[in-house]
Amino acid sequence: MRALFSWLIRLSRPHIWIYTIGPFYLGTIVAQKGNIGIYNWEHPLIILFFILWLTLPANIFTYGLNDIFDYATDLKNPKKVKFEKTLSLLEQKRAVLAAFFAVLPLIIVIPILPPFVAFLVATWLLIILSYNIPPFRLKGRPIWDFVFGFSYPIWGIVGYTLVSSTPHINLLIILTLFLAGSAFHLYASISDRRWDEIAQLRTTAVAIGSTTKNLWISGVFFGIAAPILYFQGYYKIAFFSIIFPLFFMLQIFFGTEDEQSLLSWYRAMILFQYVAGFTLSFIIT
Repeated sequence: MRALFSWLIRLSRPHIWIYTIGPFYLGTIVAQKGNIGIYNWEHPLIILFFILWLTLPANIFTYGLNDIFDYATDLKNPKKVKFEKTLSLLEQKRAVLAAFFAVLPLIIVIPILPPFVAFLVATWLLIILSYNIPPFRLKGRPIWDFVFGFSYPIWGIVGYTLVSSTPHINLLIILTLFLAGSAFHLYASISDRRWDEIAQLRTTAVAIGSTTKNLWISGVFFGIAAPILYFQGYYKIAFFSIIFPLFFMLQIFFGTEDEQSLLSWYRAMILFQYVAGFTLSFIIT
């Protein structure tokens, strides 16, 4: 049992749980305008469910599917072998079951969710499935794979809506979330670019080409998002959005195309996101 649990933890990539639980938590904070007392929550039990589900189960489902269908590209990818996980053929069958049982609680709870939240959750499921599974397999379609980037900030909208009971459908804010999610997704794809290209998986990062070009475009996305956030009144979030292009610029000037360098910068970015996320959550509250 201990070995199985350890395997599930590694499959879920705990170092990037922040991509799911982080946006959700920030969404609840923004909705409460600094007052995070549970007595202000409109749907406390549902919020507690998502706080738990967005850690291990959500990521087992997301990355279990990803690792199953990325088998050919992951075998020689140093990031997957050393830092994340590659699945053997036997483990793929186990991952299918793990993904099914991980997503089952979410499917069960959908009928009792507020309508807009149910729509968002259904959208998230569609994104995860279409990104990974043929015949859609959006991961291998340049530009279309940016859709996956939105699978993370969508949880911020869910958190906001559950606390405020108000569907947050400001199109400009949704645009900024899409741009930020796309930037992070593109950045994470940089260290996979060589191996995806060898496996003939044409992601956006592969189509763009060099690491420098990918970093510039990621920075431009944040450069567009930050002013929108500022003029929408999210001054603190806008400030933090500007920090990420600075990180990308540092990598352009001091990083290399070497696999170890790319992996080191990727790890640094994850740590940077944790620091920025926790700092922002304290500033907002």
